[in-house]
Amino acid sequence: MFKNKFQPPADAPQLPSVSVSPSGQLVEGGSVTLTCSSDANPAANYTWYKEDEESPKVSGQNFIITDVRPEHSGNYSCEAQNTRGSQISTVHLVVVRGSSVKIMNIIRLTLVVLMLILLVVFSLWTRKKKTLSSQTGPNEAAEVMQFDSGPD
Repeated sequence: MFKNKFQPPADAPQLPSVSVSPSGQLVEGGSVTLTCSSDANPAANYTWYKEDEESPKVSGQNFIITDVRPEHSGNYSCEAQNTRGSQISTVHLVVVRGSSVKIMNIIRLTLVVLMLILLVVFSLWTRKKKTLSSQTGPNEAAEVMQFDSGPD
């Protein structure tokens, strides 16, 4: 039989590559995108699982978790599957409590309030200084009165 030399051979998926964005520790309240890719012919279908959970979390190359919580920490597996076979790769997520973010926001707010207070005090001081200088005039000396308490 004649084989089509332009038809690439059918292959099971290669071991999937898994990436996490943003990488590193995730702060509670943020979002994360898990991406899975694999060379396969025919193209692979992707399914995401979380460790110790039987049902799949989502199908597709990307798995997006919004408003991450500490309970989202753990191992996530991506299965790349086609008619020729399947392969699985796993990634570990760590979600940290958002207390450090809250502390940074409190510090920022405190600095903004302090800057506003300093701005108001400076404005009042310059206004008072202008008022005092406009009462005496720029080249006028304030009158000094002398009282003579003794007899002439």
